Amino acid sequence: MASRAERMAALKAAGVTVGPAKAKRAETSTQQAQPKVADQDPNMWSSKKSDRNRSTTSLKFDMLGTDASILNGSISAERFLDAMIPPSDRELLACLEPREQLESGLRAVVEAALRFCMGLKGYDIMVASSQKQAAELEEARRAIDEALESRNSAQKEVKKLKQNFGQVAETAKMVAELELELAIVQAKLDAEVSRHNALKESSIEAGKLAVSAYVEKDLPRLLEEHVLDNQEKIAKAWLKTPDGRKHLDMEGLINFECGRFVMQSELYEILSARNVRPEFLGLPPLMDDPDPPQSPA
Repeated sequence: MASRAERMAALKAAGVTVGPAKAKRAETSTQQAQPKVADQDPNMWSSKKSDRNRSTTSLKFDMLGTDASILNGSISAERFLDAMIPPSDRELLACLEPREQLESGLRAVVEAALRFCMGLKGYDIMVASSQKQAAELEEARRAIDEALESRNSAQKEVKKLKQNFGQVAETAKMVAELELELAIVQAKLDAEVSRHNALKESSIEAGKLAVSAYVEKDLPRLLEEHVLDNQEKIAKAWLKTPDGRKHLDMEGLINFECGRFVMQSELYEILSARNVRPEFLGLPPLMDDPDPPQSPA
């Protein structure tokens, strides 16, 4: 958790002030960030306030269009967030830095998604290889069936030609040639099946090694680059989750308590300089620092 000094420095760097100027700047930035929609119905906001609050999100999605998508790049992430975040939350979202929690959660999600996608890709490769192998096996089976049909036909001819002693030798030679051809075809089929099985096993093993190497070497680096390049977008998306809202509430409570502590400390210092004890004025004892400085590990 960031210390009070770090949060104040972050607020100052973000241009956030306290008082009327803060509200005026938030109103100005909200008006500038609102997208211009030419075909918006002028009577859209004429209903009751409660109905308007309940339908704000759906109306903003309608303004984005049914084909709007962040993944295919038809809309930008900034426009999507601008349509989703209420104006009163824009200034609060710039004050938090939940970088560690977001990096951990996003890394787990992206690793699971990549493992799932890589598994599907390997499965598709295996299915395509199996289909190709099945087609080649079917072609080989048809060749065997044709050879068997030829042999059966030749055997029938042998039975007929046995009646003619002059053609017995020629018929036997034909049958021997067909048997040899069948043996050659069968040997080719066995060799092709063995080759395809070995190729299938080597392809699956190579795919597993490639996926494992990618997950171990390239994935952490890509995740770190993605988080560093998109940490503001990730933070805004995370703050819409239950954990993000809880973190925002806790930070607001701590900031309030820190403000009380600072004001009470300054008042008691003034009273002490004037030799006035706070309890004589009915003031409570000095409260503990709600956000004490953390000692280095």
